[in-house]
Amino acid sequence: MTKSKRIVILDTQIFDNNSEIKKMFKYYSEEFASLTSENIKHYLDAARKGLNFFKALLFEEIRRKDLRIAGLCQTRKLSVLAHDWNIEGEDKPLVDFVNENFNNIGFDQFISDIVEAQIQGQSVFQLSYEVSGYKYYLTEVKMLPNYLACYDKGIKILDLNRVDTHELRWQANSDNVKLPYFDIDPLYLFEVYSFDGNEDNGLMNGLIDSLIWGYFFKNYGLKDWSIYLERFATPGVIGKYDPLMSKPDRDALINAVKNFGNLFKAVIPNTATVDLLNDSNKLSSSDIYSNYVKYWNDEMSIRTLGQAMTTDTGQGGSYAKAIVGNYVRYDIKAGDLSLITRAVNQLIKKLLDINFASVSNYPKFSFTQEEDIDYKLKKADLLTKLAQLGLGISKEDAEVLFGATLVEKPDSFTPNPPAVEFSETNLIKKKNIDDYIAEILAEMKDNK
Repeated sequence: MTKSKRIVILDTQIFDNNSEIKKMFKYYSEEFASLTSENIKHYLDAARKGLNFFKALLFEEIRRKDLRIAGLCQTRKLSVLAHDWNIEGEDKPLVDFVNENFNNIGFDQFISDIVEAQIQGQSVFQLSYEVSGYKYYLTEVKMLPNYLACYDKGIKILDLNRVDTHELRWQANSDNVKLPYFDIDPLYLFEVYSFDGNEDNGLMNGLIDSLIWGYFFKNYGLKDWSIYLERFATPGVIGKYDPLMSKPDRDALINAVKNFGNLFKAVIPNTATVDLLNDSNKLSSSDIYSNYVKYWNDEMSIRTLGQAMTTDTGQGGSYAKAIVGNYVRYDIKAGDLSLITRAVNQLIKKLLDINFASVSNYPKFSFTQEEDIDYKLKKADLLTKLAQLGLGISKEDAEVLFGATLVEKPDSFTPNPPAVEFSETNLIKKKNIDDYIAEILAEMKDNK
């Protein structure tokens, strides 16, 4: 069965060949280097009006610069990939059709990008199809860059080919934003919205605003810390000389100061000195900056993962605290898995409605999620404490609780054999065996 030509409705690669768009991106990359609170307020306000270009580009820049934020987002997105999934349904041909489609699109990347909606408020995907046997088969589900997403009584895709930098800036300051959009058939778009937030405009939901502000405040501390380290961690060098010192001696001192560093060696006149600028309280001063940066790192970890223990236990961390942290993160991940399940089932419905008439029972996507051992131990401990109070649950309920078949312990069972004790009889037996082995070895030697 041959397939027809692939249908593509939007190719974002065209932006790479547009000089005006290149200039636009360069302009904002330079602007982000001198970020101010007024700039951030302007970007967030533009997103509130429906223009996400500035805020999304800023967040891309932040993820490239800030290792902590990049790691948090990566952890959040990749944590869902550890779970197996399946498609179940009463109609096997429909199940097979869905599985065939999902095997073609890089499904792991798709579900990871769904979690991006929890971070940035929404994820917008372009669906590409091939037609085969009068059916539409998915060939690609590609997340569109969030700087193209706009809100105007629903999601619109910005056409950067018909707008320039000054127009975007002017529109961001306007109370009535009017932008050029791509005219895209809904058949080729798929939208996912964050659980985090209740704004109709999905651009205002998610973690993104909190992470931008956290980066901004942390960045101030990092810059001050860098200046402090430049001044005091690598101290300045001062050479002092007598006003009557001869020029050759002064040149020797100047060269000594210039070459001051690792394995420093110099010969200078006895009337000259080399002093170092230093901070007698540099350890406590440096700790101020270190604690400040750690505070914002922890706050961003809590906002993104639900707790700070996953990425940094610190000197005061403990196993008990880590277990509590994992439970919080388990809840966050459960929310992400729930969002993915809902989104994928919506895509299944969209795909089947395109290809089949009057589908009554749609196949369902679900994760085969397993509880970790610590969570099961907690449940077992709870049942033990209930039993001490004279309470309990039925065997059937316990099997549901633990996801395992429970059997009663037999009345009698054979314990492990006791360990062999070294008695006089055992030592005699051991000696007889050693003698027997020695006779065999002697016999083999004689036969040679």
